[in-house]
Amino acid sequence: MSYLGMDPRTGKEITGIEHVTVCLRNLFQTSPRTLPLLLDYGSKLRSLVDKPVTEEFRLEVSVAIVEAIEKEEPRLRPVRVTLSGDLKAGDAFVELEAIYYPLGHLGNHDAQENVNLKVPL
Repeated sequence: MSYLGMDPRTGKEITGIEHVTVCLRNLFQTSPRTLPLLLDYGSKLRSLVDKPVTEEFRLEVSVAIVEAIEKEEPRLRPVRVTLSGDLKAGDAFVELEAIYYPLGHLGNHDAQENVNLKVPL
């Protein structure tokens, strides 16, 4: 049993790791306390927008990403987070090495696979 979602660009049905990628993008772009019925949903990334791009900033972004995934996405366990693209210009991505649990949303972590994802921030 897998989640069924919709690709926001094409409108087509998506499942599996494609659905996880869309969910992550939504999670990263949503600030906590902005969804009335899901006040804790989101990440702290938006609060970091105007900070200077330093090594400390990169660490803060990575921590915010991992915290959000661990809190909201039971199908994924982050292993390595790398920021890529032009952070100063707002054209940034997170490259994520992770363990994907297809049935993690059901509490089943028996089946797993290593994945590499690239998610826009």
